[in-house]
Amino acid sequence: MRENHLTQQNGRLRARRMTTLLEQELEKIPDVQTWAARARVSRGSLNRIIKRHFGVAPKRMLRRHRYRMIAEMIKKDPQITSYAAALNAGLRDDKALYKFLDKYYGTTFTQMRKDVLRSIGEASRETSDVKRET
Repeated sequence: MRENHLTQQNGRLRARRMTTLLEQELEKIPDVQTWAARARVSRGSLNRIIKRHFGVAPKRMLRRHRYRMIAEMIKKDPQITSYAAALNAGLRDDKALYKFLDKYYGTTFTQMRKDVLRSIGEASRETSDVKRET
């Protein structure tokens, strides 16, 4: 029983390290194979560990992190170009960015920028409304 618990703890720790690596080095990780190599595990091991501990396949997690990173870049710099966002998100160019956004999220970089900036505006309006009510 104790050994099983330690094995589970070790698995969670490995999974956490792998996601931390992804978060810190996303621009250097274009695909799951590269992620596995940088984590020093086989692609199959990465797949098993991530799926077991997070409930999603590594490729889906990679896509989600990339999308979030692009959204954060837009929040920090609303004038960022699609080319700069693509490179910072680990994509080869703006064409790859547009293909990524269209294929997996059904949007364009321009539309994503509008959506992100609209959500920032709505959040700031909600904050100011709360301040007025108090």
